[in-house]
Amino acid sequence: MKKIILSLLAIIILVLGGITYYGIANLDGIVKNVIEKVGTKVTGTAVTVAGVNITLKEGRGEIRGLHLANPTGFDSAHLFHLDNVALDLGNLFGDVIVIDEVLIDGADIIAEQKGQTTNLQALLENIEKNSSAPVQTETKIAEEDTTSEPIRLMVKKFSFINNKASLETEQWDPQVLKVPNIVMNNLGDEKVGLTPEQLSAEVINRLTKSIEKAAKEALKEKAKEEAKKALTEQLDKNLSDKDKAKLDSLKNIFSQ
Repeated sequence: MKKIILSLLAIIILVLGGITYYGIANLDGIVKNVIEKVGTKVTGTAVTVAGVNITLKEGRGEIRGLHLANPTGFDSAHLFHLDNVALDLGNLFGDVIVIDEVLIDGADIIAEQKGQTTNLQALLENIEKNSSAPVQTETKIAEEDTTSEPIRLMVKKFSFINNKASLETEQWDPQVLKVPNIVMNNLGDEKVGLTPEQLSAEVINRLTKSIEKAAKEALKEKAKEEAKKALTEQLDKNLSDKDKAKLDSLKNIFSQ
């Protein structure tokens, strides 16, 4: 199974490929509608966008307020929220669509554990199930253009920076996860490029591994803290006052 935590990136990339087949009129509304419809279909949970601004003349785009709700059965405020995605569109009209940069700055991710699963795992299952069937969107090419080649893409720079993530569990208070900045260069090339699915898998797998690692480290540290706390409480119950005094003396010696 492909590990996909930020699956909406795939949708964004797909929309970028479809932009070349639109007229300028009402482009923003069309892209917004496509992201919401395709996102909801693929993830199996509500995807909403506050607004879109695509300027083909300047080769730039912006997606504001990209919000992914939790899968059914989870209670945190959301799984994934983005205030802003900045797009430097590059060359949209060649055989390979070149996106100079995708910048995600300040994403908010909430990983939630419930029972033996998490909202991330539930999302993965939804995506695997829903992506097995083709999704009908408004980005389809005109019917008369039946000989067109599949969309091929290249992203020269992908930046995922200044983001925050937290882990909510049934046992412990929410834990803040350290999410490192991630910068990827030259995904695909200008001659052959990658399909939207290939490009999405490359980006998302790297991001997923980073956040999964952060979550595992946080759980490991929390488990250590709780085990140490339980051991200390048990010792306090079993030790005499005299033994506790000796133990405190040893602690003072080794802490110097």
